[in-house]
Amino acid sequence: MRLIPRIRRWLAMTNPRARLAAGRAAAVDGDDFEAHTLFSPLLDLNSHEMGVTPGEFGAVLGEMAECSLRLGKLTEAEGICQRGLAESGLTSHTGALRLILAKIAAAQNRPDDCERLMEQAVEAQRKAFGARSRPVAELCLDIADQLVRLGRSPLALRYARKGRLAEEGSGKKANNTNTAAFGNFLRIDATGPRTETLARALRLEGILAGESDRHRLAAAAAQRLLSITPVGKANAESAFYVWLALASAAVQLGQYMRARQAIDSATTTAKFTHIARAQYSLSIWRGVVAAYEGMYAEAADAFGDALTRAMKRSKPGLDVALAQCNLGHALAMLDRTAEAEPLLRTALASAKGSIIEADVLQSLAQCVRRSPSGSPEAAEELFRRAIALRPTQGATLELAEDLQGLADVLVHAGRKSEAIDQYRRAEALLAKIVPVQHPLRVSITKAMEQIDRVAEPPG
Repeated sequence: MRLIPRIRRWLAMTNPRARLAAGRAAAVDGDDFEAHTLFSPLLDLNSHEMGVTPGEFGAVLGEMAECSLRLGKLTEAEGICQRGLAESGLTSHTGALRLILAKIAAAQNRPDDCERLMEQAVEAQRKAFGARSRPVAELCLDIADQLVRLGRSPLALRYARKGRLAEEGSGKKANNTNTAAFGNFLRIDATGPRTETLARALRLEGILAGESDRHRLAAAAAQRLLSITPVGKANAESAFYVWLALASAAVQLGQYMRARQAIDSATTTAKFTHIARAQYSLSIWRGVVAAYEGMYAEAADAFGDALTRAMKRSKPGLDVALAQCNLGHALAMLDRTAEAEPLLRTALASAKGSIIEADVLQSLAQCVRRSPSGSPEAAEELFRRAIALRPTQGATLELAEDLQGLADVLVHAGRKSEAIDQYRRAEALLAKIVPVQHPLRVSITKAMEQIDRVAEPPG
């Protein structure tokens, strides 16, 4: 037995409270099997015997249910949630328990039950915290994330909007000049968590709505608010996120110089106060813009800096995997595939089941396609896996890039009619979300014009 689990089990023998702490530590470390082993004996205890207050009991049972759910023990997880609801009544944890039940219903292919439980979760959260509150907003966004994974984008968009409205209503009433979506970021009374919740809501809405007008309006609103609102220590963090939102909108519109200017302004704004992960975020965005401009050496330097920063953090989450993915992609585009592929495969292992898994698959597919030792069949399979993980409804730049990559592979395999179908599908998606002069649309148009010049493979 490894040292840390050995110490945890030794501590767990002292009392139930210590066992609970050991199980939680194992879960945080991602060792669900160890966490489950530690949690299981506690299920026979009540809140007093476990050493927690009745109010905490629902949260504890929710953690145990999540652990069982991640291990695929659906019946056990459902029973734990039902017990939490029965013994705790309506508490601040009721909404979270019902959301876990919704996840279980989704895993059991019960979509109607899943949707009903999600509605009940939000209603319970509203009763516990008030209709316009951050806990309601965060639960709505968790539900939206879950629906994205299930490929139910229209319903996910509804919950993302509910989340934004709940968060907007949790603070002071905005005046008329701040009613535009991005205006909420610049309220002087905004706090870090408030800003992050709004940023998450708007990012989800933008991704799910897939409207080019949304990007234009978002960029215009952000630019105007930044121009009329003096940035100081009180609202520097809010302004920082607006600049990054403006950079994101500019990238979506293919306005890369504007994106660079927004990142430069975000860099200046970050000097006013400490903002968690600011330098990491700035390096990621510098790399993204450089990569879209085809300046892959510059992108690799920026992503390398982001990776170094992420690896220094004690709990980096997906930051390391994201930086590895982006750095691997840039190196592959520089034909340094021998360096890129190990990075990308490491990132893929870390990103499995996460929101960036499809992005890593796309980058790995591009790497394999360009590698001297790679095969078209392997690249095709990776592109198709990425496409399968994207939301089935709605249009995104990332899905269009997957389709273009797959079409490119099919062209060089001599499967022209299949390639044309994928190019057309990508073009139809892009027509909904970006202007005709967007570089990706221009690239696909040129590829379709040149497709007849590609020789058929011999034999």
